[in-house]
Amino acid sequence: MFLAFKSLHFKKLLEQIDKDSKAIVFHIEGVSYDCFYKLLYFIYTGKLDNNLTYEELIELYNESNWREIDDLKKIVSCRIINFVNENTWDELLLLGWKTKNDVIKNSAMKFVIDNWVKTKDTDKMRNLERVADIEWLEELIVAKLFGIGH
Repeated sequence: MFLAFKSLHFKKLLEQIDKDSKAIVFHIEGVSYDCFYKLLYFIYTGKLDNNLTYEELIELYNESNWREIDDLKKIVSCRIINFVNENTWDELLLLGWKTKNDVIKNSAMKFVIDNWVKTKDTDKMRNLERVADIEWLEELIVAKLFGIGH
């Protein structure tokens, strides 16, 4: 019941179970044990380790987004932005756009704009131009010209 209360994904999953079932087994695929453990630990305690790596946060963000655990997603978003740098800005910008997360998107955009000379003529930028929606690229150009959020 608590899982269903904290996550729309789990609520939908649990609603599909036959009420007379004596044993329930869920097969969780596509996520590491550590990530799923951290996700469940957060759901039941409201706590999240402070020393998670960038990779752990990305996996946890994707899982919390997919499983619709919004409070975890918000916390992880705020931690992920501490990792925006020359190695991650493109991945985080795409993640922000794809998941409609303004916190991550704006943080990555700010990095790009603040480091425009370093980022504009890179393989990462050329790849971004290939894979991003035109509206996203327009947003980046407008943010560069007029500032973020205009």
